Amino acid sequence: MSTRKGTGSASGSARATADWTLVSGDPAPNYGLFFTRYGGGTTAIRFRPELYAVDWPVKHTARETLQKLHYTLTPTEDGLLTRFEAGAVDTDFWADVEAADLLYVSPSEKKPKKTRPQGPAAVGTYPELAVIGFAAADGRTGDHWTEAPGGGALVHNRKKAGLQVRFAPSVGGDRWADPVPGALSGDLFAILSANGGLDTVFLAQVGADLAIDHEHEDVSLDDLGRLIGRDPRSTKEREAMRRDLWERLKLLDGITVWGARKGTYRDPSTRKQVPIESRDALFLISGAMWPEQGTLDDSAVPLKVKFGAGPLLATYRGRPDVLTSYGEYRRLAAIPGEKPSGAWARSMGLALTQRWRELASYGRAQKLTRAYLLTQFPPAPTAAEVLAGPYHTGRARRYFTQALALLKTAGVVAAYSEPGPKTLPRTGWADVWLAQTVEVTPPAAVLEAAEGMQATREEAEEKATRRQKRTK
Repeated sequence: MSTRKGTGSASGSARATADWTLVSGDPAPNYGLFFTRYGGGTTAIRFRPELYAVDWPVKHTARETLQKLHYTLTPTEDGLLTRFEAGAVDTDFWADVEAADLLYVSPSEKKPKKTRPQGPAAVGTYPELAVIGFAAADGRTGDHWTEAPGGGALVHNRKKAGLQVRFAPSVGGDRWADPVPGALSGDLFAILSANGGLDTVFLAQVGADLAIDHEHEDVSLDDLGRLIGRDPRSTKEREAMRRDLWERLKLLDGITVWGARKGTYRDPSTRKQVPIESRDALFLISGAMWPEQGTLDDSAVPLKVKFGAGPLLATYRGRPDVLTSYGEYRRLAAIPGEKPSGAWARSMGLALTQRWRELASYGRAQKLTRAYLLTQFPPAPTAAEVLAGPYHTGRARRYFTQALALLKTAGVVAAYSEPGPKTLPRTGWADVWLAQTVEVTPPAAVLEAAEGMQATREEAEEKATRRQKRTK
């Protein structure tokens, strides 16, 4: 970056307190605070009125000069400047600077801006991903999980799912080092309990999408957290989130899907009906970038990871009729899940989207019970846990109604109605409440997609009927 000394149009007070440097060929942004890093490892603060910039080798003078220029710092700028003044200039600091768009890079140094991953637009609803979601959600409580014959692995089965999910910790590369194959089932159930839940379901959705559309591309754990709705507020929270996500990713990396889908699919090249079977991992995960300072116990967490497609995703990439998706993933993931009502909303949204897709091409609607909505992808706390706890009378009803309201506010549903408390008996009402049906209207975009699927199905049935008549 070429520079030359000058006075330019800066105010007299600014010239008296700063050594102004004209940045040749720079665009002319408004007054603002910027941070920059030099190749030698030093840091400086930079703010630019018009074409003028000032470098600050002495950190404490920057805030004073900004005040003399009557520049009001935003809360984000003030927080970053405070951290800079305190010398807390680490990797997380520069990540926050970039996220706030306050990192100054000269035009000659600028590289093509890398687009941050946006995550799936719709919820993946194909059977293999759905059963991984069921299994991950059940992991926290251990429901539907049993020890595999011979030990060393756990198996997840739901009667109507049709496919089996198997979990055996991976011991290769940078994944699980302990426990090893043949571990006690109690150890494996402890892993499931610690790392299962809705966040793992959403992480599986993101992982499958990246394996299909961004295979082998680096993605940071911070971006993964953002894509599943995490929002750490401090360095400590961010570090804890990275550790948590890596443990959940290792759980997903040990999961394989076994079995064949119901029905057959037409091969577009041969036009023959073929079954779709799986006996492998849906996607594979590896650490792509590790901290320079390792650990003695191999407990380091990678900064970035990569996703690779398993055989099924690799074979049917680009086949939306096989790798189906539906609804609005990003709207659903944006619902905060820290409170019970938010967790229930995320759980119910996944259940609704999955069922809407299953019925879409048939043009049928179905009233779903509260029990169904809360048990397909069990939240934390589950409905059973809330109903069994103290003061459950008001809490369960309140969480459910608030969850419906959150889904409507997020745009996941267009409207809803549920039976009121007057329809319940005075005692023993919990089972009746769970069995009551709730009317939920999908948003316009979902209804439009369903109409298109129904028309496609009817057209295919008509073609099949005409083909049968010609062969008679």
